[in-house]
Amino acid sequence: MEIFVEGIGIIGGFGAGVEGFSAALLNGKSPVQSVFVESEDGQKQMPAFLADTARLDEFVPKKALRRIDHYAKMALLGSYLALEDAHMLDIDRKSLGIVIASGYGASNTTFAFLDTFIEGSDTHSSPTHFANSVHNAAAAHVSIIIGITGPCLTVSQFDMSVPSALITAVNWLREERVERVLFGAVDEYCDVLGYCWRRFFGENDGALVKPFIFDVLQRKEQFSKKSHGVTQIEPFLFDQQTSIPGEGAAFFLLSRKEDSGKKYGSIKGVDTGYRSRLALPDPEHTFFILGADGSRDCGQRYGQQVKKEMNVSSYTPLYGGFPTNMAFDMATACLSIKEGKMYALPTEISCPPSLTIETAEKKLEGSQICCLKLGAQGDSGIITIGHP
Repeated sequence: MEIFVEGIGIIGGFGAGVEGFSAALLNGKSPVQSVFVESEDGQKQMPAFLADTARLDEFVPKKALRRIDHYAKMALLGSYLALEDAHMLDIDRKSLGIVIASGYGASNTTFAFLDTFIEGSDTHSSPTHFANSVHNAAAAHVSIIIGITGPCLTVSQFDMSVPSALITAVNWLREERVERVLFGAVDEYCDVLGYCWRRFFGENDGALVKPFIFDVLQRKEQFSKKSHGVTQIEPFLFDQQTSIPGEGAAFFLLSRKEDSGKKYGSIKGVDTGYRSRLALPDPEHTFFILGADGSRDCGQRYGQQVKKEMNVSSYTPLYGGFPTNMAFDMATACLSIKEGKMYALPTEISCPPSLTIETAEKKLEGSQICCLKLGAQGDSGIITIGHP
């Protein structure tokens, strides 16, 4: 049974909505913001891709958002945009399910809650922060505000959160538990993440400082006060650390109905697990979108798995590095199916001769698209999108 993609709602550093994302793909670049990160010698600036949820005012009154944090707002906006894109804002809420993937979860609000607890103990800790810090908070807000009464689930498996959650969404549809599923992924940048990013990944030459292996003294020795000046992710330089943190949400309205909107293609396969040899689609009829986001630990695995005969692309320089950015790769694949072409690579990306990489726009000509995500611990995820 094929599962069709009826609508896409997406938000990131490039803006909010399919139009903004398409423009970033066509232009080959996305604006990079700056964040301040605490370090041993004071605050430092670091590039990051940050999302703006201002468009949420188009769908929800401001008073209904007073107690909702940025993390849940991104999920809520992505949900509304997906429904709007599918022209189904008035969809039957009883037959609609929600599955949300997140790698970091509500980390920012969780740390904010811990701060209030440390300062005022359980007597004076913030109940609002506590309510927004629980595992299923974003999905709960989406369900309550949109009025969805179908099943609701949040899946967290770090880098594999997206394929793992998508398997559940597909199974719900195949088992006819619901008519449609609002499937999405959301991750948020926070100050603690920025500190860890800078501390663990190091600076200077961009070499990755591996957490949980080096002790504190060893990490301190490798933490340089000089900036390596990384301003762009280099997804194909697998042996270098060039990742830039990002945040955002990507949501999809999925359906099993054959008469549903088919403009974004259908899901041909989803798989995840720990395997030394991946069951990849035939490279002769497949384009591959790599989830390589400049992380050296993961990049080394891409270098081992990707072969010269594979036609590969990567668009992480447009939205940044975070656990669920595979959903953005999936959105890129869906838009490529709709347009009948693979978008040109982001501008100024280094392309080693050891890979088959065409930097210019190219026609699909009936080929399917495989999104490939490799984790640092040997895990892998595959999502294949094709024509219905």
